[in-house]
Amino acid sequence: MGYGAAVAPRDVASNRGGHDDDDDDAVTLILLRHGESEWNKAKRFTGWLDIRLTDFGEEQARYAGRLLSENRLVVDEAFTSLLCRASQTMELALEESAACQDQLQRQAGDVAVTRSW
Repeated sequence: MGYGAAVAPRDVASNRGGHDDDDDDAVTLILLRHGESEWNKAKRFTGWLDIRLTDFGEEQARYAGRLLSENRLVVDEAFTSLLCRASQTMELALEESAACQDQLQRQAGDVAVTRSW
C-alpha cells in the first residue's frame, strides 16, 4: 500500500456498502495515495522522511473527498501510516467528504481510523 491512505466505504444510497443482496460480507476498498508533498514537488525522493503536503497536495486530498461524496460513498473505516503526508491526506479527504455530504449528518470523527507503520 505504500504511504497512502486506504478507506473502506459503504454506499449511502443503499446503506449496504454497495453490496449485492446475495453477498452480505462483501466490502469495497479504496486505495488513496498521499497528495503532492514538498519533496515530490522538488522531484526529490522522500522515502521514510516525514514531509508535509504542499498546498496543491492538500487540494488533491480535498478533491479525493469530493469524489467520494460524488460517488455517494461514506467511509466507515480508514487506515493510514504515521507519516504526516498520508495522515493529512486522509484527514482532508474525510473532512471534505463529510462537508459535501452534510445531509448525512456524519462527521469525519465518526470514522474508525487505524494509524500504523
